[in-house]
Order: sequence, then structure tokens, then C-alpha cells
Amino acid sequence: MNDDINKVKKLLNSDKVVVAQVAPAVRVSLGEEFGAEPGTEITGKIITALKKLGFKYVFDTSFGADIVALEEACELKERLEMNGPFPMFTSCCIGWKLHALKFLPNKIAQLSTCMAPQITLGALAKTYFAKLAGVPTDKIAVVSIMPCISKKIEANMHANVGIHEVNIVLTTMEISQ
Repeated sequence: MNDDINKVKKLLNSDKVVVAQVAPAVRVSLGEEFGAEPGTEITGKIITALKKLGFKYVFDTSFGADIVALEEACELKERLEMNGPFPMFTSCCIGWKLHALKFLPNKIAQLSTCMAPQITLGALAKTYFAKLAGVPTDKIAVVSIMPCISKKIEANMHANVGIHEVNIVLTTMEISQ
């Protein structure tokens, strides 16, 4: 069993309030891991399974994507008012962003400064939601369930909100195990 799965098991058996966030693609691809017809959405089954495993709350990463879209709209408005830099490039794919940073250094100023959806939702879970739930920020642990192994790299990159937004990322295959 891999190290990240063991880390999640330890979190679930700790005094932490463990929050799962599930990426949209996982809602279909996880079903295929268990023999569902391709394209079958199993959101309810995923939520039930995660709760039975010990996750206290389950969120949809799509909410983080909605927040990112709003932030990107604000960033674009600001760039329009400041006359650039244009065009503004954005992607929720960390692989694309890392490629751009490595191979397109002349375009770095044009990349959106917004955090990725999983990071945004992790930050909201550990700040805003923690306050609503009456849980100290340091007692919230966020586990992202993502379709791509590159999301593990993204979760280990530090944003500017002063917290480690996502504690662990599990891929679709890992959560199926």
C-alpha cells in the first residue's frame, strides 16, 4: 500500500477533522474502477463511502473552480484597467503551468496569479469553513481526490495564505484501493 494511503489512514484515526474534496472527473472514473458502465456518475456512492471511511465532510472541487473563475474574472478586469499584460493565460492543470514556467519564460507575466481549484477549496476549508464549523484551522485536514498524479505536486507548492491548504492528494486509483 502506498505512503499517501497510509497517511490518510493515520489522519482518519487522529483528532483531526478530515475533509475530502472530490474532483469532477473522479465522480465517473471511480465508478469504472468498480465495474460501473463508462460515464456512470456515482457521486452519492462516493460520499457515502468516504463518510464510512471516516471523512467528516465531503466537498466538490467544482466549488473551488467556481471561486477561481470569479477570481480570474477580477484579475482580467484589473488587467483590462491596467492595459495588460495580455493575453492572460490560465489553466487548472498544474502540468500545463509547470510546462509554461519552464519552457515559456517570456510568458510568465501573462499567467494568471490565481490558485488552483483544489488549493482554493483547501484554503477555504481551513479558514472560512473551519470558522463556520467551530473547528480550529490546525485541526482541519484536507484530502483531495484527484484524477491526476500531478495534483500531488500542486498540493506541495505553497500559496500565499500561510497554511498548507491540502494535506494529501489521492488519485482515483489510490482511493479505489
